[in-house]
Amino acid sequence: MSACRTVTSCAQGFLHYDIPTPGLMGVVPVQRIMDDNVADCEAAQQE
Repeated sequence: MSACRTVTSCAQGFLHYDIPTPGLMGVVPVQRIMDDNVADCEAAQQE
């Protein structure tokens, strides 16, 4: 089994997964459920 997280912004991203047996693979969108650190993340990207 493998999984890879791709972050597209400070609040969202995707989880790519591959489970060879029974042959499952796909992408699941993910997002923060609490936005309390989004502003800090965005500010850090501006530096």
